[in-house]
Amino acid sequence: MIGKMTKYTFLVYHQEYDAFLKELREVGVLHVKERESGEAADNSLLHQLLSEKTLLDELKKDMVNALGKSAHKSKTSAKGLEVIQQEYAEFAVKRNALQQELANMEQEHAQLLPWGKIDWARIAQIEEAGYDVAFYSTTFLTEEDRSMFNLIEVGESGSRRLFLAVNPKGRLIELMAEKIFLPHKDVDDVFKAMEAKKEQIRTLEEQKKAYVAEHLQEVNQALALLQDSINLESVKLNTGAEADKHLCLLEGFCPNDKVEELDKMLDAQSVWYSHHEATVDDKAPVKIINNKLVSLFESLTRMYGLPSAKDVDPTAILGIFFTLFFAICIADAGYGIVLTLLSLADIKSGGKIGKVLFGINFKLVLVLGIACIPIGLILGTAFGIPLHEQAWMPDALKNCMLVGNFPGTPYDIQMVSSLLIGIFHLAIAMTVNAINVTKHRGFKECLGTWGWWLAFVGSATTAGLTFWGVIPQTQMMPIIYAILGISAVGIYFLNNIHRNPLMNFLVGLYDTYNMASGLMGDILSYIRLFALGMAGGMLGKTFNDLASMMLEGDKSIVALCCSVLGFVVIILIGHVLNIAMSCLSAFVHPLRLSFVEYFKNAGYEGKGVEYKPFVKTEE
Repeated sequence: MIGKMTKYTFLVYHQEYDAFLKELREVGVLHVKERESGEAADNSLLHQLLSEKTLLDELKKDMVNALGKSAHKSKTSAKGLEVIQQEYAEFAVKRNALQQELANMEQEHAQLLPWGKIDWARIAQIEEAGYDVAFYSTTFLTEEDRSMFNLIEVGESGSRRLFLAVNPKGRLIELMAEKIFLPHKDVDDVFKAMEAKKEQIRTLEEQKKAYVAEHLQEVNQALALLQDSINLESVKLNTGAEADKHLCLLEGFCPNDKVEELDKMLDAQSVWYSHHEATVDDKAPVKIINNKLVSLFESLTRMYGLPSAKDVDPTAILGIFFTLFFAICIADAGYGIVLTLLSLADIKSGGKIGKVLFGINFKLVLVLGIACIPIGLILGTAFGIPLHEQAWMPDALKNCMLVGNFPGTPYDIQMVSSLLIGIFHLAIAMTVNAINVTKHRGFKECLGTWGWWLAFVGSATTAGLTFWGVIPQTQMMPIIYAILGISAVGIYFLNNIHRNPLMNFLVGLYDTYNMASGLMGDILSYIRLFALGMAGGMLGKTFNDLASMMLEGDKSIVALCCSVLGFVVIILIGHVLNIAMSCLSAFVHPLRLSFVEYFKNAGYEGKGVEYKPFVKTEE
């Protein structure tokens, strides 16, 4: 439900305007109306504040990431924000320097490691005796080269072989090999230095976390103050100047249940103001008011767009049919039990499971899971087992299951039921649209809309009553023809009472083509409910059959234990995958049916602006 709004207009003396805005912010109930021709592009102060906030947001994000899961300290220091920014930046400088030193050590270690422990003092003695000691790496070397240049093989590095050459100084050595220049360091000493450097980095990170824990609250406070300044400047941008700039004009909206609170503050101020119930033309912001159950589905509505003042809040109807469609797509009572138990476990754990699983809202999943249980029983499936085929299933429950063909037809009853649900869903959409348009434009201005409503809803209702035996079959078509005849008057001749009759007729013909092709496609779209449910059930049954094959035949004790283990693995992995895929499909496709088929026929635009009161920013 969309909460009603009251529009306010204020005239304030310019010298008292800042004080008035502070009082208005303290009350925190007025949504300031944006001016159609604002001056944001010329407001250098606002641009500066926004730039500062961007930098501060990045600082806070980096600090929060650095803090990780560590607890915040409540005690803060009195350092200024500039000092905190500078000192925090120094951590990055120090860490980069340590990382560079570590990278150099790792490179040296990688060079020395294949050669093992080198006695550089002994090599120095050999060189003092008049010899050159050189290191070579090659993939090919002849025995003649070995003996001619005094080569000693010391190891391998991948596909390359490592050699040490000891020759008199000045001797020309010609080898098909790469000469290696090693740092004069001990490989063990380099490794120890690397570990010490890593410890320095870990210590620096701990110091950084401690620093963030001590000063993050100050950054939050600075952000809150900065946001207040931005909000204040934004309000000033949407303030008009009157009486040679001596008066400030401000417009805004307040929820009707907060009017008394705002009026009490205004009566204590020397402010002229007027207010009236907001109309559609006022383009008031939207505040959705729903109970706890319906509010769970508000996130789905927001995915498409908030309702405007011309729309009807679709959340309640969206919640009912999304839940039904989700359950039909899952089509498994066992999976419903799993989702319900998982949701209860998440709620008991304080939302820890939802955080791990990509932030899933398990309060919503709980509602969906509970709905899957009775719908799954009606569709006759639990963990991929066709319940209507089981001898242990009571006949009373089997009689309640929708299995087999639709009475009097060769078509699957679940497929036909999906189409009938789709027709009912679209009928509600067209009813909501007709009532809403009549509310805003008047009955005479929407006779064409009511004509289409009568043609669709009237014909569908007549066909349904005939099927249930309320209307004799021989009278069905005459009644439908009468309904279509009455509808045609509104569709072809009265769709716009201010327009030329011939033009009305031509527009009616065009609308007929669009509606006929569009409605047929919309109705057929609901077959996906049946198809997804059937696919999930067949896949679950396949996993059951594969697992059962593991237990077939006579087996030894060891083989039987392995078969049981295989059975359990296939059942668990198979059904977990099937639940995951079914839930994904059951989320996407019902959402599509709501956003495309329902919203289109309900005339829902979803272009509303959310109610955001001018309020003091919380730290």
